[in-house]
Amino acid sequence: MMNSNGSTMNNHGASSSSSSSSFFGSILHFCNTFAVAILACCVVWIFFQLQYVNYQLHAESDRIDNLLAEIQSKQTEQIDELNEKVDSNHSLTLIQMAGTFTLIAC
Repeated sequence: MMNSNGSTMNNHGASSSSSSSSFFGSILHFCNTFAVAILACCVVWIFFQLQYVNYQLHAESDRIDNLLAEIQSKQTEQIDELNEKVDSNHSLTLIQMAGTFTLIAC
């Protein structure tokens, strides 16, 4: 068979190169599909890991909120106790001052 530039080319060489390029094309297509499938699996795996981390974050956030409420409650109780002690000490101080004044006045 004559080429456009005048050289001859046999059909066997053309069919062998097209079959080898077709073979490599199918291998590349398979590898591409396989790589996309692996990447899709990785994305799904990372998504589930992200959901688990999100769940843990919310659980820790709830735990922190509960601890803050507990601390505030204890602080309020301690402040109330201290206020009662200050009031009782104030009363005792007034009684002591009244007794001292009485002793001085006599």
